[in-house]
Amino acid sequence: MRLAFAGIILVRVSNKALNDAISAVCLRLAADGPFAANDAALQVAQQLRAEDAEEWAAICENLAMRFIASSVRRFANRAARFNPDQYVIPGFEQAPAVIVVDDKPLPTLKCTPEQARAYLDWAESRLKGTLERCREDELAIKQLRKFIKAASPFCIKPGMTLEDGLHEREKHQKRRFVMGKKKSADARWGRTPNQ
Repeated sequence: MRLAFAGIILVRVSNKALNDAISAVCLRLAADGPFAANDAALQVAQQLRAEDAEEWAAICENLAMRFIASSVRRFANRAARFNPDQYVIPGFEQAPAVIVVDDKPLPTLKCTPEQARAYLDWAESRLKGTLERCREDELAIKQLRKFIKAASPFCIKPGMTLEDGLHEREKHQKRRFVMGKKKSADARWGRTPNQ
């Protein structure tokens, strides 16, 4: 119990130091424009290591334990699902045989109704978030497709970016308007606006 309590304190302290370092490095790099995540991560690690070696060791320990716990949870869930001795719930073959309760895999048949409802609420909220992200992704993809379609025809030189193409498109539209090539629908059909 003492180790678990010490781990909780360590997690809180480490997260604050880690979050502060990450935000400081990202803000500094963002001032210069786009940056690679790996470069930022390397700078965060170097900064934390230089500031306080003991804190850096605690953060490493904390992150390693989180990774190991996550891996063990995944393996335990997978092993429980594919265990040939696992009892399948008759009539509910598609229902998960194992659910996670209090960060521990537990056979669904051994759960209390409250535990099963808590898992169900979590799974439904997760699904809802996934569906919302899918809708947002779909809109983002449509916008990106539209943007590429609008800008790419004007990227005529090798190495031109979409931003360059967009600027060329704007110049082209201004030239068309200034030179009088942009005609109204009435003018195209040979009518005057008062007819």
